Amino acid sequence: PYYLFLTPTASPYTAQIVEKWVHKDNPCQHNYGDGKSLSSHIIPTLAQEFNNTSLHQLHEQFNAIHTMCHDIFQSKKKLKDATFFEHLLQLDKYDGLRLATAQMIAASGVSNGHMAGGDVLRMANNLIRFKRLQAASTPQNKIEVYTVTMGDFIKNMSKGTYDFFNFILGQEDTTIPKHILWQASVEQEDKYAKKKKRKHVTQTNEEDQKIKSGLQERLRTDSDLSFILNMTESLVYEALSL
Repeated sequence: PYYLFLTPTASPYTAQIVEKWVHKDNPCQHNYGDGKSLSSHIIPTLAQEFNNTSLHQLHEQFNAIHTMCHDIFQSKKKLKDATFFEHLLQLDKYDGLRLATAQMIAASGVSNGHMAGGDVLRMANNLIRFKRLQAASTPQNKIEVYTVTMGDFIKNMSKGTYDFFNFILGQEDTTIPKHILWQASVEQEDKYAKKKKRKHVTQTNEEDQKIKSGLQERLRTDSDLSFILNMTESLVYEALSL
């Protein structure tokens, strides 16, 4: 069995503690040490999954993302020597989001020690791979995939953790009593509540949510980013419907 946490779209967030890698990252660094890019490894998989999309079209989409990223990052005089983090603080909200989204789609992570980068593209690849794996399931070799959004998991972490235990162990399994599983699930939510007070977590309030919703809608029609984001989103919703 396999367990996946998925998040449908990239979105801006506020953090109490900034992760260290944002101070040294180059969000536009998309090649690995061998000169190949993250997208070059995954484009063939995307083209096979979406029959109406050609390799050329996908390469053009990623070239547009790379160009857009370089047009924003360290391109203005006042930001010539600025870090990725400083860009996110000083750019207007939408340009900051576009830069961060480009990093999340296509960056290799080489410049930050592989702490982050290419999350969206790798998620799309994982979804397709797990879909193919599940399609290969047979009565003799049954393969199950449990999919849940991170948002749904966080909203009710006790239940999410408990469902995960039951998926791994089997609903009918009694090796570990159900009340012990539930106790462990509640403890996991308690740990998250404590972590939320001191660590980086996605947060929101009503005013921020309105801003985020507006920015997300702009991403859906962004000339450089929408194609890959919408493609990935369709894979997420397909996985959640299975």
